[in-house]
Amino acid sequence: MEDIAAAAAVSRATIYLHFPGKPVLLRALLEEDWQQQIRLFERLASVHVREVEQLSRWVLRVAEGMRRARDSFGIHWAALGQNPDLIMRHCEHRAELARLLSNWAGRGGEQALRIAIEAELIVAELEHFATAAAIVWLEEQVSVALPMVVSRICKFSLANPES
Repeated sequence: MEDIAAAAAVSRATIYLHFPGKPVLLRALLEEDWQQQIRLFERLASVHVREVEQLSRWVLRVAEGMRRARDSFGIHWAALGQNPDLIMRHCEHRAELARLLSNWAGRGGEQALRIAIEAELIVAELEHFATAAAIVWLEEQVSVALPMVVSRICKFSLANPES
């Protein structure tokens, strides 16, 4: 809490006025990050499913969001590790992102378990790509992986004959 207070240039007492303890603060940080991710996935609606360049730019924006948030990765994993309820909330969050992806791809009306699972796997793949691009990969690796991720998303969206 001292480190957080110092980074925010406020006293510890000020932090405790808003957050009665670390678990509440950690949950708030996660929820804020998850809301930013949802807004990013909502912006996917403006990308046409057959516009590979637009989709590539969107995927790179996801990676840029991870790059900006990379200093908080340790906090996220610590929060998840300390609170089983947050693990469930994280799963719900991923399912929400998968629902947004399915809706964008024109597959939101399909109730098949296979579609939901495929969308969640794509979200996990996208999360892995964005995390690796933000932390460990060189630009060359990002350039190689980007078309693979975009292709996977395109195949998912084009599996719907109405898109």
